[in-house]
Amino acid sequence: MSPEQLTAFQQGAGGVTAGDLLLVIAMTVMTALTLWTAWVALGQVRAWQEGQATLFDTLWAILRASILLLLVGFFVRP
Repeated sequence: MSPEQLTAFQQGAGGVTAGDLLLVIAMTVMTALTLWTAWVALGQVRAWQEGQATLFDTLWAILRASILLLLVGFFVRP
């Protein structure tokens, strides 16, 4: 953005810079995805304990969720 656009954005947003807003959005996305990954892992471990899933299925599901977390973390960085 041009300096005029940055100034207009900051005045319209009540003193918040565009970088600060980007950081808050990135932190929100990563927090939600981290909680989702933990939820997937917990659900898979419970299913494995109850005999509804094999150890391979459990590890594969947790690995896929973790890879997604890493990929999104790479692309969402501010």
